[in-house]
Amino acid sequence: MPQDKEVLLKSLHVCLRLPILIFDKEFNLVEEYRSNRTISFFYNYKLLLKRIVNDRDFFYYINGNFNEMFLLYVNGERNYLFGPFKCNFIDKEFFQLKMDQQHISLSNQKTLYESLSELPLFSLGDVRD
Repeated sequence: MPQDKEVLLKSLHVCLRLPILIFDKEFNLVEEYRSNRTISFFYNYKLLLKRIVNDRDFFYYINGNFNEMFLLYVNGERNYLFGPFKCNFIDKEFFQLKMDQQHISLSNQKTLYESLSELPLFSLGDVRD
């Protein structure tokens, strides 16, 4: 990766407090920018990206399981995934409904809710622009 692009990605990662994952055209992870100041959720990103990416679009908005969001930018041989972040507050009732559908301990539910609440909040209008 060119040095200036790497510096830009590191700066975006730090300033926005977002993990940035870089995948090749087969959706294999080739590089990532994470830190102890960012919150990450672990998905099967390869499967997730294969389901949504087509040859027509360059940008994709992806909703996670708890309404957290990701922004995917496709540029040639690379796919840049920014997030998770949120564009609205995490609704406690929606969260509890999701938890009732799964078998997650109360302590893990609390940890997950706190992590979701700490995600960076961006205006959806700003993200779309």
